[in-house]
Amino acid sequence: MTWDEIEKHFGQTWTAIRAAKDATEAKLAQVRGLLDPKTGEGAIDSGDISVVVFGSLARNEWTSGSDLDWTLLVDGEADHLHAISAQKFRKSASSAGFLDPGVSGMFGSLTISHNLIHQIGGDDDSNQNSTRRMLMLLESKPVGRTEAYDRVVAGIIRRYLDNDYRTFRMGVPHFLLNDLHRFWRTMCVDYAYKNRERAGQKWALRVIKLRFSRKLIFAAGLLTCLQCDPRLLSDVKPDLERSEEVGDLAKYLQEEFSRSPLEVIGEGLIRYSPKERGIAMLDAYDEFLQRLDQEETRKTLEDLEPKSDEDHPTLKELKNLGYNFQKGMVGLFFEDNNELSHLIKNYGIF
Repeated sequence: MTWDEIEKHFGQTWTAIRAAKDATEAKLAQVRGLLDPKTGEGAIDSGDISVVVFGSLARNEWTSGSDLDWTLLVDGEADHLHAISAQKFRKSASSAGFLDPGVSGMFGSLTISHNLIHQIGGDDDSNQNSTRRMLMLLESKPVGRTEAYDRVVAGIIRRYLDNDYRTFRMGVPHFLLNDLHRFWRTMCVDYAYKNRERAGQKWALRVIKLRFSRKLIFAAGLLTCLQCDPRLLSDVKPDLERSEEVGDLAKYLQEEFSRSPLEVIGEGLIRYSPKERGIAMLDAYDEFLQRLDQEETRKTLEDLEPKSDEDHPTLKELKNLGYNFQKGMVGLFFEDNNELSHLIKNYGIF
């Protein structure tokens, strides 16, 4: 279901969501221009490399203060020129006016496919590696050539399904679901870690993003996993319910992960919740994007001091919006549909 179809069902036009979607398309076109082998300053043209974007650009939620989170995904033979390609793209993106990725080192460099697919769990699965892997599924989009990206995403999904502890059958992918929960908790723990390491810098902006966009991608992934259960799959994808091939489920998951998180949650609200629930929840998210697109609001959030500014009116307003968004999530997963409620209690908690 497309965003246009979701709006039509609810009889609403969410202006900030639509504006962010339009801005995303314009920015993606600009990035494609940088990669064009004929004209682009950061041209990359190889089936072994995909430039992958994350964050607001991947979610179709670009606002005026967004930065360009990207990685050069390599799925092929090692070549020292890959690092040079990343440097060229970084320079061209900066020259084009894009804000550089954050200081964490998560983005703006090379990512090797082997680590994402083979190092799941164990000592070698670093925080950075596991986060990149989950973001590759939940919040990523290839720009330019897609061959490497498509192979890697398919490889990650097959690794989760093929190494599930169950004898395969259609159902909730436990291995993937457990890693999804780990990712969400990691984001929450990292919020506290960054507050300490950065002396509270931009803490208010991070907490609001945690309550909206970070929660959104987790919820979209959670819903996607739960809908693999036959009780929901019979309505979501009737033909798949009768399949016994792991490849069919892998293809379905790859298709779902390629959609924007708002589309996944919007369709879920249509399928499982009353209309007023969906409108209230999407209203809250629309206002979140509207406020985030305002330079004054964003700067206020960036400049607030921990503890002393926790009662600032702007922060309190956005927190209240976050409560409305959270209330919608609780209703969607726990209250509105008996089968979804049963699944979240059995797989989402224990």
